[in-house]
Amino acid sequence: MKRQRFPQIVETWIQVLQKFVLFVLRDSDPLFRQIGEYPIYEGGIVEVTQDSDIATSDLQSVMGHYMIEHEIVRNTDFQAFTKALLAGTMEMSRSQHQTFYSQLNAILDETGQTHDAGGRPLTWETFMEMWEMVDFVFDEQGNWIPQTLVCHPAMLPTIKRVAQEMDTDPEKRRQFEELLQRKREAFYAKEANRKLVD
Repeated sequence: MKRQRFPQIVETWIQVLQKFVLFVLRDSDPLFRQIGEYPIYEGGIVEVTQDSDIATSDLQSVMGHYMIEHEIVRNTDFQAFTKALLAGTMEMSRSQHQTFYSQLNAILDETGQTHDAGGRPLTWETFMEMWEMVDFVFDEQGNWIPQTLVCHPAMLPTIKRVAQEMDTDPEKRRQFEELLQRKREAFYAKEANRKLVD
């Protein structure tokens, strides 16, 4: 008996599975939710969820292993199928995070955008030192467009606590406002001297 082929069903399922994987990868990290392009490459095939005019190069491997037993498919066990699919996608997510953050760290180190506190704890002083070295961006009305702060989840409560010190300490609020004003002036001076390329 000749085995039947269902090309339309297969093609539909490939698209559904890719969308599932891309959705999980996007929502696995708050920073990844802000990135506009999520490609999946397999050989010469690429799936992209949004248009982008930014060319990318130096592709890195991100891998996940999917093990879906024949019995799961034979018995149409949707719960087990989803669990197996999620396990492979989460492995891919861990691989993606490791690759992304190692590349990000390398880029930030090369461009002088990292700050080593030398083992000192995060205090208001080290917090301000960090902001001093960062380039700020402002809109046409002079409002600061805050950067995305990426940190280890264990550091988040400490960063929030230190940042909130300016809400209760007028001196710290004044220091941060002065920093903002200096950064605003530097930003507009840089913008005024920027040359457009033909």
